[in-house]
Amino acid sequence: MMNTLDSMMRYALGATAPLLCVSTAFGQLPHSEVQFLLPDRDTIALSGGTYFGDEMAGTEEYLCFGGRVKKPTGGSTPGLIICERSPSGLWEKVQTFDNIDLQMPVDGPWTMEGNRIIGGTRIHNPKILERGPDGWSVVGAIENTLATSGTRGFRKYLLSGEWLVAHSYGIRNPQGNFDQALVMYRRNAQGGFDHADTIFGIENGVPYQGGIAENRAFGSSFAFDGDRLLIASGNTGYDGTGLGGGAVFVFEEQATGWERVGLIQNPGGSTAPLGEKFGWSMHVEDDQLFVGAPFYRSSSDYRPGRVDVFYKAGSTWEFHKSILGSAPWGGTLDYGNFGFNLAFDSGTLFIGSHVGLPDSPNGDLHSSGTTFAYRECGGRWKGVPFTSSQEGWGLSAYAHGMVAAGGKIVTSAFQRDMVIGGNYVPSVGTVLSADIALLDSLLGDPCNNDYGRPFCGGDKVCPCGSPSLADEGCPNSSGAGAQFRMTGYWAESTVERAQVTGLPAGAIGALYYGERLFGPPLPAVAAGAGLLCLESPQFVAMSQADASGTAHFADVELPHPPPVFGERPIRPLQVLYRDLASSGCPGGALNTTNALMVQLDDY
Repeated sequence: MMNTLDSMMRYALGATAPLLCVSTAFGQLPHSEVQFLLPDRDTIALSGGTYFGDEMAGTEEYLCFGGRVKKPTGGSTPGLIICERSPSGLWEKVQTFDNIDLQMPVDGPWTMEGNRIIGGTRIHNPKILERGPDGWSVVGAIENTLATSGTRGFRKYLLSGEWLVAHSYGIRNPQGNFDQALVMYRRNAQGGFDHADTIFGIENGVPYQGGIAENRAFGSSFAFDGDRLLIASGNTGYDGTGLGGGAVFVFEEQATGWERVGLIQNPGGSTAPLGEKFGWSMHVEDDQLFVGAPFYRSSSDYRPGRVDVFYKAGSTWEFHKSILGSAPWGGTLDYGNFGFNLAFDSGTLFIGSHVGLPDSPNGDLHSSGTTFAYRECGGRWKGVPFTSSQEGWGLSAYAHGMVAAGGKIVTSAFQRDMVIGGNYVPSVGTVLSADIALLDSLLGDPCNNDYGRPFCGGDKVCPCGSPSLADEGCPNSSGAGAQFRMTGYWAESTVERAQVTGLPAGAIGALYYGERLFGPPLPAVAAGAGLLCLESPQFVAMSQADASGTAHFADVELPHPPPVFGERPIRPLQVLYRDLASSGCPGGALNTTNALMVQLDDY
């Protein structure tokens, strides 16, 4: 059956009136209302390779992205699409620009601040557009000082304070070596930008693989940390330097120009596998640094990806822990590329990935992609899947672009395929926008939430033959089963708060920790009137129920800390207790709660 989004897409494409923005409820996330910006047939070329949503930028009031637009003279060309936020909060298309309007091929990235847009080209001089009383218009250009024979052009821009940074992914440096570079432009008194310096990777001792320019990856991502500039190089470690799997280099402006003054190493150390692309994405937020390694490979999944979190200590950055992806609707994390893109707004970290819905038409579990939202408490990051492009074919390049703009998180799937007039058309694209405020009910306060997944309760028949209620252990003499819950946050290997309800008054409970659950094909083990779900259980702590039948466990240390780097450490906990009155099972003086599966690192 065709889903809601696909129905709306086909309606939009077949409607007589042009329709760009469609708002609908996101079926997998009932709390999330996602606005889908779709191509309209009056101004956008609805054909293969439309790439609607390519090269994105945004501010509080404006949003722009690339796509193939129609020319007044006929045909189509890569162009710029500008949306503004309407009084209702939705994005509405207001203007498009083609290569004739901009007097250059529109084939490059964009950056924005306030009512100004800069970029649009890889080889030529980037254009400056401003919003005036009569709409958007071109008001100037910036000299591309690398526009010489042999350049591969600009692939990314960053506008921050007095600086405009443009990344070239292939140019010859002054020594004649093919290199990658960041071109530094400083804002002048007239509001334009003057070339101030060029930061070449090889000149600053950044190792690289050699070969084609893209393999060097200097400038994979970059971000300002106050007056310092952090520049990632995702393919270091090829020349024996020990910088395995990528590194982030710290630059500072000196009297002689921008010079390298520090290094942030891949937390995997000097032996980190090559090809992780540590630094593919990066974001600085106050005293926190987030670095994506979307090509990180675990032992069980191929390229699941990860995001590394660093905290600032003086003038240096210290590794804290890794946020590891998950497959929220089942399936594997193969080609998940968790950390492909990053954004931050309203205390929330947004992480783009290629992990998607399990019901893609071609059976590809990761095809459509998902944006995850994370909030932090006590060093622990709690996350939920937030938006998805739905029903993509292939990887659909989801999270190719991501920006926090106007209180919304906006993500592009510029290669999303569609059905137009009954025909399959590849790479038409779509843009998704969701209100960040919706996370308040979906994710809530990460410092005060239940977490963990219950097992051995509700779907099991107890040894005595009495089925339990949902998420509870087997019935005891109080007439109900006991429920084990964890609240608050999980800090490293410490349970901050946990409690058991539904105990007989005064019952003594013992908290156990296991290496894993007994599960299919292994059966759970009968323990009096309960099911012991833990394999290799280890005693942790003991507590006695009060008059209401509630026992509390607080600040409990587990036998050993979970790993903070590598495999996703998921462990079960369960409480065994003495039922002092007569138990529901013959001879049973021992009973159990449900077991609780907890991911010990971040999720």
